[in-house]
Amino acid sequence: MKDYKRLRNGFLGPNFSSKFSPWMANGCISPRTIYFDVKKWEEKNKPNEHSTHFISELFWRDFWHYWAYKYGDNIFYPYGHADRSFTNPWRKNDEILKLWKDGMTGMPIIDAIMRDLKQTGFISNRAR
Repeated sequence: MKDYKRLRNGFLGPNFSSKFSPWMANGCISPRTIYFDVKKWEEKNKPNEHSTHFISELFWRDFWHYWAYKYGDNIFYPYGHADRSFTNPWRKNDEILKLWKDGMTGMPIIDAIMRDLKQTGFISNRAR
């Protein structure tokens, strides 16, 4: 909690994220529990920009849940929830797709995200 805001922009390695997402998504822990645990931490350690930012990320999570609820399956349209179809269909290139999956695109941030996903099965909210 003391370094969350500084570390949250990392994409590769174990310490850039709380790793709560899969646990919350499966109902193992609630955002409310996490919120109150952070508040307890703040009582002992005093609030700082990192703990405050962490809580704001919990609120963003709820916003995106609301957004998904509002638009339903439309969020999976090829061109987004508004389905602004374009005249060019999606292109498919198996070689480029493999480079992306393997984290070998030559774009460091994309490669770090994809390598971490491949190694750990985890992808941070920032990367999603």
